[in-house]
Amino acid sequence: MKIPAFLIIAFFSFLLSAAPRLQNKLQLPGVIYAVPGIECNIYFENTFLTINPANFAFEVKCAKGRCDEKRWRFTPKTTETGSYDLTLRVFDDEGIVAERTAKVVVVPADSGKGRELSLLLVGSSNIAHQHAFPRHIYSLFQTPGNPALKMIGENGPADSKAVRHEGYGGWTYKLFTSAGRKRVKGRGSNHRENPFWNFKTASLDFPAYFKKNNSGKSPDFIIVSLGGNDTFIWDDTNIDKALAELRDRIRIFVSALRKAAPDAVIGLNQMEYCSKSQDAFGKNYGTLQTRWQTRKNLFKYRNMLEEFVKSSGDKKLFAIPIYIAIDNENNVVRQKESANARNKTKVLRDANGLHPLPAGYQQTADLVYAWIKYQLTQSK
Repeated sequence: MKIPAFLIIAFFSFLLSAAPRLQNKLQLPGVIYAVPGIECNIYFENTFLTINPANFAFEVKCAKGRCDEKRWRFTPKTTETGSYDLTLRVFDDEGIVAERTAKVVVVPADSGKGRELSLLLVGSSNIAHQHAFPRHIYSLFQTPGNPALKMIGENGPADSKAVRHEGYGGWTYKLFTSAGRKRVKGRGSNHRENPFWNFKTASLDFPAYFKKNNSGKSPDFIIVSLGGNDTFIWDDTNIDKALAELRDRIRIFVSALRKAAPDAVIGLNQMEYCSKSQDAFGKNYGTLQTRWQTRKNLFKYRNMLEEFVKSSGDKKLFAIPIYIAIDNENNVVRQKESANARNKTKVLRDANGLHPLPAGYQQTADLVYAWIKYQLTQSK
């Protein structure tokens, strides 16, 4: 029996309407780590690549936490350690357009208690800016039930010898896999040679770095927070080629790290720092780059980083989803300025496209802290 064409069309139209239509626009890590007493967040806009998230509704189903308009949040109690299923759905007027599932894992607040832990943070301004990220990591590890933390690095705030890192504003994987920058008088630590570089062999030399900065011992944990500057100038015409080149830089850097630190747990931060408003990008960059292009670049970068980690076969290499944790609407720098040249009424506008208030760095540090605490439950 011949089936009428209109029935075939209707059937396939039904399948298309029933299936998530924008599934590849939604990012959500498979596991979300949490610690009692510290707020855990999923900011919906950061997970879903769309120009206007207000056109969509977001729904979270989970035994824990609450689903607000723009985020899911959960501050576990000490009695709530364990694993919980979570489903994030995105809707438009026609129904579900994307859906992902995850596990929320709450680890004990005293995970790692009594141990000694060394940590190396490598990154750009997301580590170095006001030293807010490393400061908060350090402060979290000073709370009861934590291991003794030693931070390694040649950079850090002047008022603390304990808060150390290798974060330098404007740095990229390219700089960290080469000689770095020429020193420029008066330009601060951002203009310096690569601290991991051996100028005699023209190659990365992490053993020499560890000898100089950690008595020859490799760190227990290494967090690499790069990608924002690498991806910033990309556009739709060069992004695929640029991703391939960046992946090769990451491979060189991570391979050298792994060779020098075979037992270290290495985490690669999946970046998101990005003001909610194009006004901030206009103020900082004129017409050089837009917020929308930056978001597209970071979205593809995070996918690439996830695939890179999975394909590496390295069981101690991870992608850390800091992108889900930051409030890009409220934890941003704002300034008052005239509405326009003919109207001197002062309006408040976002003024920094890629650098949040300290609270933004603290939110992502909370997530990294929970991730480290989980890793401490997996090793003794």
